[in-house]
Amino acid sequence: MHKRFSFLPLFLVVILMTSPTFAQLELGVQGGVNVTTLRGDNVDGEEIDFQSRNGLALGGIVGFLFGDALCLYLQPMLLQKGAVFTAADAFEIDTTLFGNPEVAFELAYLEVPIMLRFDFADGPFKPYLMAGGSVALHLGSDFAGEFIDLPVEADLTDVIETLEFSADAGLGFRYDFSVFSLFAEAHYQYGFTDILKGGELEIDIGGVTLPVNVPDLDVRGSGFRAIGGLSFRIGG
Repeated sequence: MHKRFSFLPLFLVVILMTSPTFAQLELGVQGGVNVTTLRGDNVDGEEIDFQSRNGLALGGIVGFLFGDALCLYLQPMLLQKGAVFTAADAFEIDTTLFGNPEVAFELAYLEVPIMLRFDFADGPFKPYLMAGGSVALHLGSDFAGEFIDLPVEADLTDVIETLEFSADAGLGFRYDFSVFSLFAEAHYQYGFTDILKGGELEIDIGGVTLPVNVPDLDVRGSGFRAIGGLSFRIGG
């Protein structure tokens, strides 16, 4: 894990929350789609060809405004992450005998991006940029696929790291009405944490449970998130 990045969200909070210019609080709800993938190598050191997986992004926003253009922007949300790959790309199997089934990693997180937001206009229509870090708490993970036409399932929770740290950047716009605002955003996220710690787990293959040792591979995430929502300003 890149520990130096894990302190970025805390650093942003401490610096801006101690500012004497805090004037307004912004609260809201948001939802959208989260398109993620993974990157990493198999046991032979060859890069795994991970494909993207679509998931949901649902949560809220808490913004601390400092003046007219600067905001400390927190977006606590539930995120579905993961990736899809073929078994032969990650494991040593005989594709002529067993085929090359598609496998999905399905990961769930409670995530809090903590960013600085810069607004670029004074009127009701405001474009803005965001940059910062994100910390995610792993809630649970599943592995799903097929093996010789038999369903394969496994709970990956015990072999996935509890916390994940990422960089997060994006752009958006909002339109201010008299008592509320509508907004839309696009984010790119780059993960620094090696999320797969390896270990023992049990895989269910067509109703038969087998113990499997998962190797400690270097696997990290990244993704694109498109969200929209509604917010209200309090105070000021």
